[in-house]
Amino acid sequence: FPSHDTISYRGLIIMARYDDLVALVAIHVSPCPEPAIISALQQTTRDFCKETRVWVHDVPETAVIPEQLSYTLEVPEQTTIVHVWGIDGRTGNYELKPEHYITFPNTLNFNKLPARDTFKPVVSLMPSAGSEEIPDLLVEYFQDYIVSGAVAHLQMQPFRDWSQPNAAEAHLFKYQQGLQEAISMRDNGLNMSKTKGRVRPQYI
Repeated sequence: FPSHDTISYRGLIIMARYDDLVALVAIHVSPCPEPAIISALQQTTRDFCKETRVWVHDVPETAVIPEQLSYTLEVPEQTTIVHVWGIDGRTGNYELKPEHYITFPNTLNFNKLPARDTFKPVVSLMPSAGSEEIPDLLVEYFQDYIVSGAVAHLQMQPFRDWSQPNAAEAHLFKYQQGLQEAISMRDNGLNMSKTKGRVRPQYI
């Protein structure tokens, strides 16, 4: 992977479409219909994001409102929060704290009124279930792994014309390799501190 210093899409989210990946999956699962391939890509991408938490998003600083415990967080459209790393920006310290928790849809809840004026959550996202788009940076860095995961998902389906359970193992192994690479890349990005003077990436 290139240096994390080069990955900065703050305020701008570039999206790709699952349609763009269909042909890469189709060559392994003929004659699987396109809607089934897109569904597999959607599920695989959501699973990839949930397991790796690699799509990291910096929520804009939010003012605390007196007597208010719940706040709808500002995240990209058609996304769902899967994890909250903290509420103090990119500190490099992301211990789980019982003072807050997330509920659907994308709402941060405090257990008691916060003794602060503002908070700045760092969260991990996944595409919503009905989204037809995938973040461009996920395609850029993890396309091969997501494609392999989708192929394995389809090949392991029983009693289909495209079922190939024996071939699925190699694709599943590659997908699992991608999970580990994404987790490592995520951790490198999260541990960057503002005091280092480096660009803080939007997705990693």
